[in-house]
Amino acid sequence: MGVLAMVAMGHAGALLAQSASPSDAGPKPVPAPVPAPVPAPVPRALYSPAAPQGNPEDSPEPTVGAATGPISQPPMTAAQRALWLELSARSRQLDATAAANTAKARVLAALEARLDDRVKQLDALQKQLAAEDAARQSVQDQNWSGLVKIYGTMRPQDAATILNDLPMPVLLPVMDHMPDRKAAAILAAMDPNKARDVTLALAQYRVSHPPAHADTGH
Repeated sequence: MGVLAMVAMGHAGALLAQSASPSDAGPKPVPAPVPAPVPAPVPRALYSPAAPQGNPEDSPEPTVGAATGPISQPPMTAAQRALWLELSARSRQLDATAAANTAKARVLAALEARLDDRVKQLDALQKQLAAEDAARQSVQDQNWSGLVKIYGTMRPQDAATILNDLPMPVLLPVMDHMPDRKAAAILAAMDPNKARDVTLALAQYRVSHPPAHADTGH
């Protein structure tokens, strides 16, 4: 071969080498994206779970690390504990006193109700006794009125003869129910000593007993 043929073959080999190089094979592969770092989660106890009400722009951002749970109180001193114990004992004492007063009030109310019932019973009994006494007195007045009528129809001398021998418990009611004019006539006809005793006893009898009659003219 000649020199020109060898040069031409050299150029052709170079062109074939360039066509087979990686730059002509297509687009280069893109590397995978690296993920961004994720921040660590914040514990729930380090921020407030309840969102504040109102304008969201005015709401403060949760502060990481600020505890919003129950705040522990500092321990009480000896003086504070003594005061607290004293106040607790005083409160229990007041409660006991109030309960005792309430119990006493209930007892007094029950006693008052029983006394009221007793007073009502006594009033009813008094009215009943008064009615019975009035009925008994009416019957006695009717009985004495019958005797007075009997002696009133008699002559004073005859009535005096009988009344001289009557005991005072019977004689005094008869003379008391008798009209004064009729009783005076009978006393005048009675034994003087008996008439004197009857007069004194009748005066005492009328002090403790109301007059049996209002008409003194007969």
